[in-house]
Amino acid sequence: MIPALGFFAQDGWKIVSQAQPSSLDCDMTWNQTPTEALNRFVNFIPSSDSLVQVSSPYQQNNKNFQPRVGFAWDIFGTGKTVLRSGYGFANGSASRRLGERTN
Repeated sequence: MIPALGFFAQDGWKIVSQAQPSSLDCDMTWNQTPTEALNRFVNFIPSSDSLVQVSSPYQQNNKNFQPRVGFAWDIFGTGKTVLRSGYGFANGSASRRLGERTN
């Protein structure tokens, strides 16, 4: 298997307030579609009920960006009660175990 390429960038901001400290974190990830040098990836074609060897299980679209954002807020300013939340997009990728036998 040829290794897939990926990039990651992250930044965070801390808002320091004597009453209620908080923070905001953002990151962006991009992953390349994996390829296989020996064409061991296969796609199932339902119409012909067959497997076809391919170098990549799906087309690379260069839009595999995965943004995420999260925050933490110390509600009472004591460090004992913190509200945390986050949201993000994630893209699936082909498993390296596709096609392996499990006995």
